[in-house]
Amino acid sequence: MNYLIEKKVKNNIYIYEGISYWDKKTKKSRQKLKYIGRKDPITRETILKKSKSTPKTADEFGSKYFFEEVIKQLSIDELIKNSFPQLYQEILQVVLFQASESKPSYLMEYCNSNDEFSKHYSSQNLSILFKILGKMENEIQCFTKDWISLNKIQDSLFYDLTSISSYSKYADIVEWGYNRDGESLPQINFGILYGNTSKYPLLYKIYPGSINDVTTLKNIHTQLMVYGFKKFTFCLDRGFYSASNLSQIYKEDFELIMPMPFSTKNSEILINKDISSLKNMINLNGDTIYCDTFEIEIDDKKYFANIFINEGRKLRELDRFSKELAYIEENIANNSYNDEKLAYECVEKIPGIYKKYFLIENKENVYRIEKNFESMGDYVNKMGKIILITKSNNTKKKSIIKSYLLRDGVEKVFDVMKNEINENRLRVSSTESINGRLFINFLVLICISHVTKIMSSKDLFKKLTINELLMELKKLKIVTMHEGTKYLCEMTKKQKMIFDKFNIPYPKIET
Repeated sequence: MNYLIEKKVKNNIYIYEGISYWDKKTKKSRQKLKYIGRKDPITRETILKKSKSTPKTADEFGSKYFFEEVIKQLSIDELIKNSFPQLYQEILQVVLFQASESKPSYLMEYCNSNDEFSKHYSSQNLSILFKILGKMENEIQCFTKDWISLNKIQDSLFYDLTSISSYSKYADIVEWGYNRDGESLPQINFGILYGNTSKYPLLYKIYPGSINDVTTLKNIHTQLMVYGFKKFTFCLDRGFYSASNLSQIYKEDFELIMPMPFSTKNSEILINKDISSLKNMINLNGDTIYCDTFEIEIDDKKYFANIFINEGRKLRELDRFSKELAYIEENIANNSYNDEKLAYECVEKIPGIYKKYFLIENKENVYRIEKNFESMGDYVNKMGKIILITKSNNTKKKSIIKSYLLRDGVEKVFDVMKNEINENRLRVSSTESINGRLFINFLVLICISHVTKIMSSKDLFKKLTINELLMELKKLKIVTMHEGTKYLCEMTKKQKMIFDKFNIPYPKIET
């Protein structure tokens, strides 16, 4: 017969079940006690002992597994192991965390339930890792060379430079310079070379904050020649455009694609040229584009200006522009004012980019806000147009415009680095630590670029953003029971679709 026993130990009351049984050795009836719980000291309710068959933890698994497979597909794990045989496991863990969590590395110790793991990747230990890694310049170059060898065939290379602000007072590389984010902080310049064919970042360079864009480009060119690149095209953004920059680039042995700002004297002439004849017509991504090439001189050097007019884009821009103007005119610009101050206050309510398309007219001390047709005409004349500078006239026009339009990948890479992995302000104390941390970020950028590449090719962006994809994968969890067994939660239809699109096998857990 079973019965309950209460035992009081200090202020706690424990409950046991008394179980009678027959002892074969002594040939007597005996009792044993089985702990079943305790009583709450306030409510006196019985709190049962947790069963070993109940779940102990449920840990996120899907996003980490996803990036483990991405790293294998890219062979990054093997390249890191070859270049950093003593540190490759630590490097991979930090890369996996930043890629799967979209969080900076210093949060690793707070985002893992395993105490030993958290201690190993504490902020202090990570700082030591970054400093050691930052000193291993030869190993970093070895990895870069091997990575480029896997992605060597490129028809054009995109290079861009961004500023990363820093709070560091002791890193020599952190200097005051032109801050592209408009922040009043010293900075470093972080340059990324991005392959048009591979759609991956190929290499990165770190420069002091005061180093200008052209100097970085020449250094990248020298490094590429060492790595075996012979003929390639640099596709740059407007930030590189100036007569002095072009003069320095002109003598370098590479082709160039660079947009010409509309504020230059050459562009004022070129923008008004009529190139809309059938012989200049091509089709690109479903849009009709007119293009023609004109020889020009910049600082006594010969270049070729390739003018492109995208008729579809022009119509879309014009439609959006006219709707915005109509809204402003209906709500703001149709009123008359007897006080000039009130009229100017009304103009200030117009969104900033549209202010210049309106002006105040005074007729017999009656002030009206009217359209500025001259400035509107200049803007409409530029719609759908772009002028791309090249050093030679040998490249097909379609290839020129396609290369430039694809450079959006570089902008997305920088956006990922500054927003998704939260490295817009560095909080490190030495140049070595900065170098180590940015090498990790470079590896993360490669992984995110792969995700972007596959999502674009499989039309996944119509269904999901990158963050939404990761959030969906985070729902896939591993449940650990109290007795130690583990099982994987049922996969959703959307999770299976993601693994299928990325050619990643469904995960399995060995029990």
